[in-house]
This record gives sequence, structure tokens and C-alpha cells, in this order.
Amino acid sequence: MKFDMSGAPKAPFDGVRVGDIFAAKGGARSATGERVTYWLVMVANPQRVHLAGLSADGQMLTTTSYAAHVLDDRKRLGFCREIADLADINLSIEWESNP
Repeated sequence: MKFDMSGAPKAPFDGVRVGDIFAAKGGARSATGERVTYWLVMVANPQRVHLAGLSADGQMLTTTSYAAHVLDDRKRLGFCREIADLADINLSIEWESNP
């Protein structure tokens, strides 16, 4: 999976919701050592946010979770509508049969 990072704005927006993109801080890296440039909000509730770490070219590198208030003072750089719209999709699970 890869995200299109062309046209990433420098001007931030306020707010935290599923699909929001924030700049990574503090040298976050993936398990393979690749630098995380952006955090994409995948799940959000009043207590916790679950984030996907993206490289500068849009590769998903890692995931992490934070207390929701951690993003309160961060500036939003963008929004991924496709991730936000996933809440309206019902996905099917193919269960393994019991032996």
C-alpha cells in the first residue's frame, strides 16, 4: 500500500479526526530503520488515537498509539478521505473452519 504524497501542504489546519495527517516529530523510525515523516490517524476516540507512520514518499512503515491529547497541540497538514470513508464500509471475513 502506498499513499500519494504529492502536493503535501505546508499550511496546517486545526482538528483531530480519522484521516488527519500530522508531521512526525522526534526522529520516529520503523523497525527497519526508515524515518517516519508523517502520522496518519487511523482510529480516534476521546482517550486514544491509533496512527500509521508514513515515509516521505507515502509508504506505510509502522503503527503506534498515543493518548488523544498528544495531538491537541499539533498542526494538521492534510486529510486522507479514503481512510475516513472506511468507517462506512463493511468488510467480510473468511473464517477458517474448525478441525
